[in-house]
Amino acid sequence: MNTTQRACGSWPSPITAAMCARRSDSGLFGAILEPRTGPGAAYWLSSRPQESGRSTLMRWIPGSSPEELINAPWNVRTRIHEYGGGAYAVGPDVVWFSHFADGRLYSLREGAAPAPLTAPGPWRYGDVIYDARRGRLIAVREDTGPGDHTGEPVAELVGIDIATGSVTKLFGGYDFLSSPRLSPDGEHLAWVAWNHPNMPWDDTVLLRALCHTDGTVASVEVERSAVPQARMQPDWSPDGELWYVSDADGWWNLYRWPNAAEEGVRVTTLSAEIGLPAWLLGMRHWAFVDADRIVIVFTEDGYWRCGTVDRRSGRLLDQSEQWPSLSSPICLGMNVYVIGADAYGASGLYRYVNGELTSVVAATNEFACEGATVSVARPLVVPLPATEHTDPSERCHAWFYRPASPDYEPLTREAPPVIVQFHGGPTAASPCAFSLSRQFWTSRGFAVIDVNYRGSTGRGRAYRHRLYGLYGILDVEDAVAAVRYAADLGLVDASRAIITGASSGGYTTLAALAFHDAFAAGINLFGVGDLSLFQTTAHKFESRFLETLVGTPIEQRCQDRSPLSKLEAIHAPLITFQGSDDKIVPPAQSHAIVDALRIAGVPCAYVEFEGEGHGFRRHDTIVKVLEQSVAFVRAVFGLPAGEPMDPVNIANAHNLQTS
Repeated sequence: MNTTQRACGSWPSPITAAMCARRSDSGLFGAILEPRTGPGAAYWLSSRPQESGRSTLMRWIPGSSPEELINAPWNVRTRIHEYGGGAYAVGPDVVWFSHFADGRLYSLREGAAPAPLTAPGPWRYGDVIYDARRGRLIAVREDTGPGDHTGEPVAELVGIDIATGSVTKLFGGYDFLSSPRLSPDGEHLAWVAWNHPNMPWDDTVLLRALCHTDGTVASVEVERSAVPQARMQPDWSPDGELWYVSDADGWWNLYRWPNAAEEGVRVTTLSAEIGLPAWLLGMRHWAFVDADRIVIVFTEDGYWRCGTVDRRSGRLLDQSEQWPSLSSPICLGMNVYVIGADAYGASGLYRYVNGELTSVVAATNEFACEGATVSVARPLVVPLPATEHTDPSERCHAWFYRPASPDYEPLTREAPPVIVQFHGGPTAASPCAFSLSRQFWTSRGFAVIDVNYRGSTGRGRAYRHRLYGLYGILDVEDAVAAVRYAADLGLVDASRAIITGASSGGYTTLAALAFHDAFAAGINLFGVGDLSLFQTTAHKFESRFLETLVGTPIEQRCQDRSPLSKLEAIHAPLITFQGSDDKIVPPAQSHAIVDALRIAGVPCAYVEFEGEGHGFRRHDTIVKVLEQSVAFVRAVFGLPAGEPMDPVNIANAHNLQTS
């Protein structure tokens, strides 16, 4: 097929913003979330961007098609810890779920409308499980009323009678609780807890207790190892032994805890991670298949594998090929299923047998957009220049995506403009799974670099904690180094580098523009502009995170590293997207940044979405963000539009030619 030379960034593309919004393939908008099992069936949540981003409940019985169990306006979601998770539990012929609008728990039975279980009030429920022996649910409850002596919401483990809805406190006293899990006989309860300023990927404790007939817990025991470690994802073997994941050895591996008199014992010895940081409650990366075998999903060098572990030796009996993304193994009878996504557009529920993954429920079919070509990730291991904080032996990691089209190619000797993007968190990671929103850029002639800077996950505890004390320094240095390295390889045009990110990635975007001159433009999605304000207004879950990220003296470091305090140094054009209901990054922060740039004569644009929070979920919002972003970048570089799109309103647009 013949191709036409055309300036990179101006290529027409069949991949529309509306297609990306319908697919919603990035971040928390995955098509299958929080899988659970019930009698003879698998359940999961699925996002509906075209229905204001609500989460609906799905059920799949092997041999049949998935069915939706609940319609709008019901929204199976919780805001516990702000990020939610563990929003439902499955029982015999009933599902209990948290409704996002009011935070109450409801019961859902076949052929009946949802019925309220818990009373209205300032409560959020998450990590909900079913206690069949006592006819109750067990959940983490967050009381967002007056709070404790600090004014923060109070976390408790509670039991909820499924007949009356009455709530009984089981345990408290820690700042945060998660992961209640009952032993098979119902005699013991295990859970995880942690206190400020730790996050759940820093240092947590594992507890277990006797569970009396009346539901109360007693004789609480704590796993005694003194090594700081992130214990998570506890569960019980079929014969009642407590297992969990810990990074005590530097990597998240499986451990077992035989009894209170002993420390946890490491079982697997992988230099890989079984798990991800617990931003959400209810996350799972392993499960018992039977008394002797455990299924795990683990990440190494940015790729994922599924495998079966021998319980006694800890060795891998089998493992799959590398995948861009795998998560949430569940067992339905003796059958193992995981959520998977590949590099070409296939994603869904896969069955795992003897090292092979076979699709059984397609959440998204193979990529089939006529006139488009998939750009597949290439790993970049980026050398880092020596600085005050960096040893030259260090490396950061990134994924590189080249421009790809069957119809167009770059002009002679033209290197493409590049979109440099970040995950949020900052304790997270960018996977290399197919993303239609990423192909939205590459199909128009842009290269994309996803930077997994030092501080990202999937490469062990040391790499994950490397950013501590140096937030706003190492992440920005790594972004600059990744662009320059890619330019040295002839992959991109470093003079046309655009930096973008959401939330923490938005902060890195703003910091890069304020403290470096390596980027020609920025796209900021609800980024933190004022670390000092974030420190005082952040919700409980992250209210002490900056103490670790920036170090002490925290007041001075927040001031020094806040882009809002260095706005006079931002000269590159910037577009900012913001939700009006964002409680994590209030709109006032974005207003202050845009107002200052407008007054200084810097080309800038601001788009606020009524009713959106911290993370965009609505179809129309996602469409507008993508269309306005590409229109903004084309205006900055003077590129012709490849296809009709709504123009973006840029203040100080007359200064674009000299910016």
